[in-house]
Amino acid sequence: MSRPLVAAVRPSRTPRTRRSAAAVAAREHAVLREVGGDLTDADLRTCVRVLAQMLTLFDTVDVNRPPP
Repeated sequence: MSRPLVAAVRPSRTPRTRRSAAAVAAREHAVLREVGGDLTDADLRTCVRVLAQMLTLFDTVDVNRPPP
């Protein structure tokens, strides 16, 4: 199995979090295998990378401030 998708979003720091991340990644892989469209592992990793960047951006958004 390739590197868990979760690791692309949040690196794990302890054995417990690594086990948890591995469990989540295994579940992700199982669910994503059901997706049609001939998506490759590279396609899914790219998507996760983009979503991780979006999460980083949203971490800095002030929801109490009006949009620009």
